[in-house]
Amino acid sequence: MDLAKKQTNELVVLAAEINREVSLRHKIEGDPFKPIIGQEAAKRAICVAAVQKQSVMLIGPKEMGKTMLARAAALFETPVAEAHPCPCSFWGDMVTSCLCKPAAIGKHQKKVMETFRNIEVWVEVPRPGRWAKGQQGEGLDYFKRVIEQARCIVGNIPNTLDDYSQQLLTQAEREFGLTMWMRDVIIKTARSVAALDGEAVIKLHHLTEAIQYRRLFREY
Repeated sequence: MDLAKKQTNELVVLAAEINREVSLRHKIEGDPFKPIIGQEAAKRAICVAAVQKQSVMLIGPKEMGKTMLARAAALFETPVAEAHPCPCSFWGDMVTSCLCKPAAIGKHQKKVMETFRNIEVWVEVPRPGRWAKGQQGEGLDYFKRVIEQARCIVGNIPNTLDDYSQQLLTQAEREFGLTMWMRDVIIKTARSVAALDGEAVIKLHHLTEAIQYRRLFREY
């Protein structure tokens, strides 16, 4: 087993232990998705990751729903880690000003990147906009249904890219210097996105979404 795979396996075990601890501390009752307001992008990322039990990084200010999302992900055996974008957690927030110095922010983000570099899916959990107040997205029953359907598709078809998505992948490899591991992660994630759409072939918009889940890591 090469070093990258070994580190990934260790990370999955650690994240799974964190998920179990979170579940024990906060007993999951009812629908854990319903109370989470305005974090549909994060829910979507967890849904994508859950199809093949990929690891997820939730990054954003404190008290924006990351722990609740981790509880929900635990139901699908999806390893989840949480992080703040800076020491005070409010870097980039539209309401609370960040009090951190640039050097401290850079040091913090570098540490997060180095510690969790083998997490596969990265997504921001920002402060919900005012439009989201009082609105609830899809609930547990919906996520269970679409994830199980997607898992059936993934388990029965190969990772086939259409011509346009293959061209985009080649371009991403050239521009971003993707390692073989990163390339495989993007294809794996795109396969899950396609399966959630009920598609047998990975298309351009599936691959684009998968690349976006690695974009946040590259920005750090």
